[in-house]
Amino acid sequence: LYGTRNLANEAVYAINMTTLSATVYIDYVDSNADFGGFSADPDTGIFYGTNDTSRNLEQINLDGTTTPIAPYPLGETDIDGLAIGAGNAYLITDEPGDIYIFNLETMTYTGTLMNPWTTAELFAGGAWIEQSADIEIVPTNFTISQSTNVQVNHTLTISNVGDVDLAWNISDAVITSNHRPAACAVPAELEWLTANPMNGIVVPNSSQDVTIMIDTTNLAAGMYTATLCVDSNDPNDLVTEIPIVLTVLKNYIYLPSLFHR
Repeated sequence: LYGTRNLANEAVYAINMTTLSATVYIDYVDSNADFGGFSADPDTGIFYGTNDTSRNLEQINLDGTTTPIAPYPLGETDIDGLAIGAGNAYLITDEPGDIYIFNLETMTYTGTLMNPWTTAELFAGGAWIEQSADIEIVPTNFTISQSTNVQVNHTLTISNVGDVDLAWNISDAVITSNHRPAACAVPAELEWLTANPMNGIVVPNSSQDVTIMIDTTNLAAGMYTATLCVDSNDPNDLVTEIPIVLTVLKNYIYLPSLFHR
């Protein structure tokens, strides 16, 4: 974590998240900089700041120098918030007005957003949060007991609680000899398990049901294990493993009492 300090010693500080202590990371000349807004480009790692001394958006270099990127929009003298993301810099003031959008590729201001402030405030900040899909799957595992030579359907629900469309795909995993679900690194087709559909797209705040059919035709009594592997574009859960434990029961034939000796 990094932050700036606007009292001596003015600098970019590295903040240790364990000890909560801050140490100087980039030291610049105090009189040259008054960085109210500070942010890092998530794609390049480059630091930027809004410098009220020069009234510029500036790149903060590792050697303590700064590189002017663009002057403040006309009339602005105090910009306290800054967010960098998707190739843009968002310059945020602490009073009613506009949030300014500067494109770091074309090096031009490309538009504004409405600032939510209704009165002048002491300070403002900003952060860029990348939108992404967020997968949730229910249930997280299956434990099934089923007689031989029957087919039974079960439901797996895939939900998207994220901000963009969720793309998902299912593959089956191998059976292991020690009755433990297999890892998704070794997928293989299973004759006793099918999923329908095998893939799909789920829009934000929606869900899709998948029918999991267990077919015990010609399976001997005993325990079988597998893992459903759900691949997705959720950056935090690229592969979700759903363990399945199937116990196949023997079929017994009960004869009427008149046949008993």
